[in-house]
Amino acid sequence: MKWPRPLRRIGWRIFTFFALLLVSVSLLFSITGLKFADETIRSNAENELRIMSINLSRQVQRQLNHIEETLNSLEHHGFLVEELRKAEPNRSEIEEFLQNRLTSLALFEELAIYNRNGVCVGATDPSWYDIPGKQQAFFITGLRQFNFSDIYTSDEGKIQLVSTPINNGTMTRGVLVGQVNMSWIYDVMDQQLGVLPNTDAFLIDSALRFITPGKTGIDRLLESHLIATPLIKHLNQEFWVGQYPNFNGSQVLGTVSKIPNRRWYVVVERDLVEVVKPIKSAAKVIVAVSLLLIGVLILLTYLLTRSITRPLMTLVEGAQRVATGDFKQPFTIPQGIDEVAFLASEFDKMRGKVAAFQERMIERLEESERKRLESERLAAIGTLASSLAHEIRNPLNAMSLLLARLELSKSSDEVRSHVTRDLRGEIGRLDRLVSDILDYARPLNLQCQDIDLGGLVQNTLELYRGVFDGKQIRCELKLPVAPVRLRLDVDRVKQALVNLIQNAVDAMSQNGTFIVTIESTDLWAQAILRDDGVGLPSQPTGRLFDLFFTTKEKGTGLGLSTVKKIMDAHRGEVSIGARSDVRAGIKPQGSEVVLSFPLYS
Repeated sequence: MKWPRPLRRIGWRIFTFFALLLVSVSLLFSITGLKFADETIRSNAENELRIMSINLSRQVQRQLNHIEETLNSLEHHGFLVEELRKAEPNRSEIEEFLQNRLTSLALFEELAIYNRNGVCVGATDPSWYDIPGKQQAFFITGLRQFNFSDIYTSDEGKIQLVSTPINNGTMTRGVLVGQVNMSWIYDVMDQQLGVLPNTDAFLIDSALRFITPGKTGIDRLLESHLIATPLIKHLNQEFWVGQYPNFNGSQVLGTVSKIPNRRWYVVVERDLVEVVKPIKSAAKVIVAVSLLLIGVLILLTYLLTRSITRPLMTLVEGAQRVATGDFKQPFTIPQGIDEVAFLASEFDKMRGKVAAFQERMIERLEESERKRLESERLAAIGTLASSLAHEIRNPLNAMSLLLARLELSKSSDEVRSHVTRDLRGEIGRLDRLVSDILDYARPLNLQCQDIDLGGLVQNTLELYRGVFDGKQIRCELKLPVAPVRLRLDVDRVKQALVNLIQNAVDAMSQNGTFIVTIESTDLWAQAILRDDGVGLPSQPTGRLFDLFFTTKEKGTGLGLSTVKKIMDAHRGEVSIGARSDVRAGIKPQGSEVVLSFPLYS
């Protein structure tokens, strides 16, 4: 795996890794905190609703027990028993008795007395006389036991009735019926809920019908919205809390609690918006704290990374100086990290040792270079002396023989004249050799001028027109469309061309072909000389430019060396090889010399 360029540096890598780790930990902390806050707040809200429903159920139970006790106390009143024994009870006296009791009983709105035959014999409200008891559940059950009857439907609406038997020993004389004052229970529930906004409570029966409307303002008993919620499945549980839509369709958190020994239930609902409001507030606090924590941790990570990387960068800068060869400037010992300071100190010791070793090596190399140059100079002098001795010995031997012939000869003046001419030829040969050597050794002072390379080559070839014709050599010059103009020393370049042309003429036989091509590229101008002569010798081509190296019987070995020297003076190049325009294996192949001159020099 190849790291991105910024992460290849230890500082960026430490900062990035620690920053990602801290951000991840902070995010995990935030998510965990939010989840914990949500669960805690919801759990508190659920527990609060449970406690509220339990308190309400106990409050309602106490009220219902009070109603039962009150009705039972009236049941055992002797006046009622005596009146029910009569064949014709005194209605007015019974009504007066009930009215007196009703004024002291805030739990009841109406009271009525029925005899065993289901006939109302006294009531605080005359409408009771029109209600036949035998057909009503409150009467039928009330003959046997105390009864909180189901919702009773009258012409005025639905009301809640209670009934209890009026007994004389073991004999039931009639039924005492009371209409419960439900507003008393409403007040009890509202007092309990008054401190909690957006919270409502309902008292429902086993059929999930409203008995009390709660704080919603419902003024009549209706079928409950709870039938369509999960709450209906949890009525038999001791406690249940869940989320569901209320009668307005708004989401609420609701709980149900059964009233002991009754078929009624208390339902408490709280608006879910109010429940989650603390969660949102806690989420804002947790997010703010997390962002602040992330910022502080990233800043601390940056400062920590900087405290680590700054000493390392000092060490890196010193290592870079050493890598570039600067061993003189000592390392700066960074402060703050003992390990890095120790490492820098050890590097500085190494640098000092390398610097001392480098100085000794430079001294030894300089001394070795001086010895090498001296050795090469002596070797060159030896080679030059050997070559000169060899080249001079031949003319001297010839001259010695000619002089001996002249001394011993008694021939005519014609012979003497011939010997003298030969002596002069050998002397001239020695003079040319010495001149060539002096010319090669003399530094070149170029006299450059703007000239067309093709025209210069063409003028040089004209000098050899007679030689070409004598050996019946076909000379061909290929020029480009546009002239190739360069700054050259005309005489020196012409001297190089003469040496190369002469070598080509010497290598070719009768009826040969000599081709010169002028070409140019973006950087170079080239003169390519191709012949179909005997080709290159078996020796390596690199030696062809060595001083005094020649493959000719009477050559001096200075021609190609001079060409190389002239091309080097022009910052050009010369190469010799087999012809590139002839397939390998074809005889004769010939040679190819390329003179390359830079266009911009």
